[in-house]
Amino acid sequence: MVFYRQIQIINPEFENGNVIYFNETISIACEIEFLEQYSNVMFDVRIISIEGIELAHTMNTYKNGFYNVTSTQVQFDLDIENTFQPGKYFLTFGAHLSDGLTLDYLENVVELNVLNVSKNNTSGLVYDFKLGYMRPNATWKIY
Repeated sequence: MVFYRQIQIINPEFENGNVIYFNETISIACEIEFLEQYSNVMFDVRIISIEGIELAHTMNTYKNGFYNVTSTQVQFDLDIENTFQPGKYFLTFGAHLSDGLTLDYLENVVELNVLNVSKNNTSGLVYDFKLGYMRPNATWKIY
């Protein structure tokens, strides 16, 4: 059996809420309890709109491969590039085996609020209107 024991958005300036500045990295710390050892474990985090649309997904196996659990407590820290428009989102967390078996899954368990302003008032939201959910990084060449 597996249990997420602690999930925290890391932002020292907003200790009493899951708030981040516009364009600031989304930093997450998790603690998971394992009652037995597992091989080929993958952890994932999904970012969900308030309408329930899955907007983004990240998994440890994309860059780090599977994780072999050999202790009862596992911690991970995760930094996600924040390209989201200001607003309210929810985070979903999962722990799975490589064969698809879900060990633990917490849906929409953490609320995340992206502010209209950036840290230290640098390059906050330029316009008052919001188009889409994300602002993907892009390189424009105009001739």
